[in-house]
Amino acid sequence: MSTYNSPLKKVAYLLSLNLTKYGGIIKKILTQAEYWQKQNITVEIFCLSPDYNGKEILENSSIPVNIYLEGDKINVLWEMSKSLINIKNIYADLHRDIETFNPDIIYFRNTYYQPYMPRLFSLFPTIAEINTNEWTEYRMLSKISNKYKFAYIYYLFTSKRIFSLIKGACLVTYEMQGSLKHYLKEIPFKTEVIPNSINIYKSSRRKSSHPNSTIPKLVFIGTPGMPWHGVDKIIELASKTTNELEFHIIGFDQKDFPIFSQNVIFYGVLPKDRYEEVIASCDIGLGTMALYRKQMNEACPLKVREYLSLGLPIIIGYEETAFIKEVELPDWVLKLPNNAGKLSSNREDIISFSKKNKDRVLKKEEIEKYIDVSSLEFQRITFFQDVMNMHRK
Repeated sequence: MSTYNSPLKKVAYLLSLNLTKYGGIIKKILTQAEYWQKQNITVEIFCLSPDYNGKEILENSSIPVNIYLEGDKINVLWEMSKSLINIKNIYADLHRDIETFNPDIIYFRNTYYQPYMPRLFSLFPTIAEINTNEWTEYRMLSKISNKYKFAYIYYLFTSKRIFSLIKGACLVTYEMQGSLKHYLKEIPFKTEVIPNSINIYKSSRRKSSHPNSTIPKLVFIGTPGMPWHGVDKIIELASKTTNELEFHIIGFDQKDFPIFSQNVIFYGVLPKDRYEEVIASCDIGLGTMALYRKQMNEACPLKVREYLSLGLPIIIGYEETAFIKEVELPDWVLKLPNNAGKLSSNREDIISFSKKNKDRVLKKEEIEKYIDVSSLEFQRITFFQDVMNMHRK
């Protein structure tokens, strides 16, 4: 492994995240930070969270972690109000701790605007990581509840303020780069497209083949409240493939789908070791199946990277960033149309692909160049250095 020799010495990783709800994201964050650390960069994580549940996931790593309790949404509004009128608040503690750490760069997982940002981001060059088309996603979610409606309105009025404060942005897809240009008209900071990655060598767990079973097992891991995952479409496909395919759904409970066929098994939310065990017991990984619902066509979901890392061929319903520059897709990928049609309209292709790849276990070298942390995070560090150099001129 090559070492990145540069004046970049310290990075503060800033995020606002529900630790119990987004285990896959935490895993990604730690993978990034651990790679930077191996490149002789000192990293600290500064995390705003609604509660302390799940904090052990962050703390069970070599990266120092600072957690600031925001509480529920009402409490967040109260803390923001205190910040505006300069009364002691958690954001003052956050600001103090980051200033004491004195990083070369703040790496910021983009979220809603908060009053502490202008002063903090003016002290240190800040790079935002943008993981979705925020404008279309928030607009779609605003139709679900008043909570999301308020969040969308707040985002519309404040998001450009964040973009006026940052010095750079890492976007996980090329499509998001285009959306950012469309939204801002002119981008006043440097951008770089770097897809999501994971450390494919960190886990020794691998897919187990099932030569005595004739029915392929398909697995999906997701989060409720995200319609673009398309779990409803997967349930519809299952109803049309009984006795031909078996579906294992992680992150959802039976109560989320009152009507489902006998070939669907729900697991609910599982800890990392347990969900990896379920994935490895299956044959084919299912990616996002309804990305069109938030007017997007390209993505690079962490779930798909986890499937591949464990050796599973994949079925996806979108343009995968990892393969965009490839002349053709690897033969262990089945790509379906990204539209409102039923998945069962592709029933024969799905069954054929699943049976053909049921016992195939992907080798690490087959997937390394597409999703492994090494090359992609080295690219990110180079971008950090470029932004820091520009800031120092």
